[in-house]
Amino acid sequence: MRLVVEEGRSQALVGKDLGAAKSVIARWVKDARTASGQGPPGAVTQSEREELSRLRKEVRALRVERDILKSHAPTRRSWGPEAADPAHC
Repeated sequence: MRLVVEEGRSQALVGKDLGAAKSVIARWVKDARTASGQGPPGAVTQSEREELSRLRKEVRALRVERDILKSHAPTRRSWGPEAADPAHC
């Protein structure tokens, strides 16, 4: 994509030289520009994509931890001072 972006060669010529369709080269150039932050407004860059992936994994792990803690949480009867008094059980 450096040939198109930095050297200004046409996508058709680069595609011909590489034996790839112009549409493939166009897609690669678009993806490269988006990944570098030069894409359309709202497009997700490569670093943002990596961060989203990391955050999604973290959320999954936190949900598992939460569910484990919920399943081992004391019941309402065991809360408060009544729990220590066997007469209230």
